[in-house]
Amino acid sequence: MLKYFFACMNLIAGYSILADSAVCWQFQDQQAGTRLEPGMICKSSINSPELNAKAIQLPQLVNASFSDDTPGKVIISGDKIINDNNASSLSIESRCHAPVLAVRDNTFLHSKDFTVELFVKLNTAIAWSSIITKPRDKNHVSWSLGLENNTGQLKSRMDTDPFNAADRTGFNANIQTKNNLLDGKWHHLAAVYDSLDQTMTLYVDYQKAGSRKMELELIYDGNPLEIAGGISGLIDEIRFSNMPLEPHDFMKVKTP
Repeated sequence: MLKYFFACMNLIAGYSILADSAVCWQFQDQQAGTRLEPGMICKSSINSPELNAKAIQLPQLVNASFSDDTPGKVIISGDKIINDNNASSLSIESRCHAPVLAVRDNTFLHSKDFTVELFVKLNTAIAWSSIITKPRDKNHVSWSLGLENNTGQLKSRMDTDPFNAADRTGFNANIQTKNNLLDGKWHHLAAVYDSLDQTMTLYVDYQKAGSRKMELELIYDGNPLEIAGGISGLIDEIRFSNMPLEPHDFMKVKTP
């Protein structure tokens, strides 16, 4: 509970909760229409350059570029503006599971508690596609947010089983939602993990969509964070916070 106390004290003292507790990829790095080339950097607006995302060598089945289609011009979190001129998003057309961007592993991404959220506008996806994933070795993941096979429904997966365990307890712990995201509309997605009760909770457009208590604690290794594998559409404003946020603190589009 102490970490929550100190987080609250920082807010009372007037410090931004984002300054030392989040990383945010806003995709403002290039003008709309610019193709994302291998090695190109998508800077984090917070904790850069350590947590910048880098475009990997994309196969011919993947195209990505910057787009002027965004969920809104001004993005806020609570009463704080986190992007006052949201001019671009990342457009992706993918027919394979290869991720478009990778973020080098960092201890910040090994948080016991976290919230990962973003805006998406998706049209199609291949089977078992990934929106954002923190993978582990041996085809495991620490956590993953993606789409259910052939349905477009949001799902998450966590593998909390140690590799040397006698059984598979904790392997492939899924949360399946009923929210079909392949409708060509902007949606806000969030996954919140709270280590106090070892529960992952998914939200779609600020409404709770599913939750599950995990049998074992989170496990991380040195694999990079991967962004966008097998989806076609737009992604914008990805934020990873090292605490479990409530919906009123999620990113939102500021309305007039």
